[in-house]
Amino acid sequence: MQQGKIRLAEKETALTQKEEELNKLKQDLDARSQSLDQAATNAQALADTQATNMQATTPGPSATSNNTNITSAVKIYENMDAPTAAKILKSADKQVRIEIIRNMKKDKAAEILKQLDTAESASILEAIAKGSN
Repeated sequence: MQQGKIRLAEKETALTQKEEELNKLKQDLDARSQSLDQAATNAQALADTQATNMQATTPGPSATSNNTNITSAVKIYENMDAPTAAKILKSADKQVRIEIIRNMKKDKAAEILKQLDTAESASILEAIAKGSN
């Protein structure tokens, strides 16, 4: 009887330790999720800014600003995993999607294009091949 109580106490201790580990892992996942959500929000804001800038017809300094915005957006998207980047890109303006994919490292662009709808990927690649937006 005494051994049974000792085993039960040991199992309870082990279970408590596992619960603590799971709680720590959950907190870590929650923090990473928040970080990813923030990165997604930042990327979307950059994409929206880029879309607005691309619609403006003012020549000159805005072209430099557009290039800087695209470069910043590309870096953000390249640091995301492909499914997340594709999900965010889907909601961006088509011109912005084209410019971002055009300026990405080819391997990363391919990973993201695989995650998009086939027709959308084809449309982006066609625009890139033609050298147009």
